[in-house]
Order: sequence, then C-alpha cells, then structure tokens
Amino acid sequence: METNEHMRKHDERCETIGLLTKLEEYITDETNDSLYYYRLAELAPEEEDRSIILGFARDEAMHASNFKILYRLLTGTVPPEPVVVEPQIEDFEEGVERRILAESGDFRKYAMDYVEYHEPPVCDLFYLTSVAEGQHAMRLTLFLN
Repeated sequence: METNEHMRKHDERCETIGLLTKLEEYITDETNDSLYYYRLAELAPEEEDRSIILGFARDEAMHASNFKILYRLLTGTVPPEPVVVEPQIEDFEEGVERRILAESGDFRKYAMDYVEYHEPPVCDLFYLTSVAEGQHAMRLTLFLN
C-alpha cells in the first residue's frame, strides 16, 4: 500500500513540476507576444487598427500576469524573469499573418492544457486564455486585404 501512495505522490510532484515549467514558458511567450503587438501597433495604417492591436497587447500582458499569479499561488515564490526578445517586424500585413498563425497555435496549446489540468484555478485560466487567443486569431484576419 505504501508503494502506491509513494507512486501517487511522485506522479503529483512530476505533474506540478511540468506545470511550473509550462507556466515559466508561457510567461515568457505572453510577455513577448505583448511586445510584438506594441511594435505591430506602431505600423498600423489606421488609428482604429492601432487601437485594436493595442488591446491585444494589453490582453497578452494580462495573460503573462495571470500566469505569474498562478505560479506564485502554486510555489509561494516569484517566477523567473522572462527572456525578452525584441520583435522584428518590417511589414504590417506580414506581421499580422505571423500573429494569426501564432495565436491559432496558442489557442490549441491552451485548450490542450485545459483538458490536461482538471483543477480550478488552473483549468479555468487555461480555458480563458485559450478563448482570448482564439478571438485574437479571428479578429486579426480583419486586417488582411
């Protein structure tokens, strides 16, 4: 009986370590996505476009913040600082196309995490983030000519 309990605890620790690794990765991803949108907004041809894209930037920053909060809830510690990469965008439409692919990939990634993690607030956060990423991917298509 002790062996089964030991195995269960080991599995739980491994799952937690896997989740923490994902959260660290996602904090970096969402931070860089926010920076990408701020840069893309600078290239937007119209003020209305710029406003929508700045909303995406704020959403992505909020996702990173939410993942940091979850990390702190799980560990009692502050997550490592994200590795920031300066976005390189030469053309607005090309930048939008890259984000459509990235956002649709993130939609799927967070949806799969929602399925994998069954306990609130973890699954709730993955669900809500997935929905937001899907909305971004759909709304970005409005910028294509």
